Amino acid sequence: MATGRRYDWVDYARLASGALCLAAGIAKAFPQIEDVAETLRQMAQANEGTALAPLSNLIADNLTATIWLVAIALAASGLAFLFNRFVVPAALGQLVMFSLFMTLLFRFQPAIIAIDLPFIAVDLLVLQRAFQRRHGLGSAQKC
Repeated sequence: MATGRRYDWVDYARLASGALCLAAGIAKAFPQIEDVAETLRQMAQANEGTALAPLSNLIADNLTATIWLVAIALAASGLAFLFNRFVVPAALGQLVMFSLFMTLLFRFQPAIIAIDLPFIAVDLLVLQRAFQRRHGLGSAQKC
């Protein structure tokens, strides 16, 4: 008889988000899958003349560092979600990362909202679960 922990829909959402973030982080290293450098260049062009131009240009001028930073952040947060370790720092980092993605890429690729918003929703659910568990609210299970 198994005495393991029972998963609910928040756990499954966390696992799915983790797997997708891990895959996306790995994919960043392969331009054949996703040409991140070209996306970042086009983002900088789309943001010219806006308040986002300085940050967009900084990112576009440092493509290799940006791509590696994003790849490592996505893969690490994905692993944290999959192994259910360090989920609060991972969720907070993802919130910042996906918010920046949406802000910087929106003018070039409006679909980024629909792509990244579900990840933000999962991050908020994970953080809510952790808060409830820490403060003994509701019937939150271990996060």
